[in-house]
Amino acid sequence: MKKKIYLMMLVMVLVLGMAVIGCGDDSEPNPWDEVNFNTTDPSGSTLSTYGINNDEFNTIKSAGGGGYQGWAILGDDLVLYWTGRSMSNYNTVVTALETKFSSATKIEDDGVHIAGNVDDFIVMYYESSNSSEGYTTPAGTMIAGIMPN
Repeated sequence: MKKKIYLMMLVMVLVLGMAVIGCGDDSEPNPWDEVNFNTTDPSGSTLSTYGINNDEFNTIKSAGGGGYQGWAILGDDLVLYWTGRSMSNYNTVVTALETKFSSATKIEDDGVHIAGNVDDFIVMYYESSNSSEGYTTPAGTMIAGIMPN
């Protein structure tokens, strides 16, 4: 069962990453710069697709402790994006999502912390800069993806 959870988390990370990176030009240093994030809150009907309301969205957004850059729909997921964050901010966002949904499995690989569960959400925090396929995600970047109901 544990192996299946890790496999599903890996698949979610790959799908989310490919939705952002795609097949773009490698000249952009940060793949998240290519996403058009909304800075106004999503509508109630958009949030209901993800099983949350405006208050819950604002709790998750505020749990990041600042540095909030916005939200976007990537693939089918509602994605929130922060910069300049810390492990404390990551843990607070994970706790907020666990309070709403259910407990998360947590892993760390080469300075990238990932928490989530296969049905509800995933949170990624880059404790150190991470380079892959010509892109660099800066240290302190945090991304939360909430899956539709």
